[in-house]
Amino acid sequence: MIRPVYWKQVLVTATTVYPMILAMSWLLKQLFPMHLLDPKVALMITVYLVVSVVVFPIMPFLMRYLGTWMQKR
Repeated sequence: MIRPVYWKQVLVTATTVYPMILAMSWLLKQLFPMHLLDPKVALMITVYLVVSVVVFPIMPFLMRYLGTWMQKR
């Protein structure tokens, strides 16, 4: 298997993670009293949830969808 081009991998990952952090942060604020937590703890919770969602369902889908483009040099 050919490894994806580095800059394309960075582009896809950042473009996926950034909106996920914004969305997860908003969702957690709607469901839980996140404002009562230390901001660093709230960010840590958000990051762990985003990573757990991105690693399995989202990135495999994106690799299947964008895989050929990511491997072209």
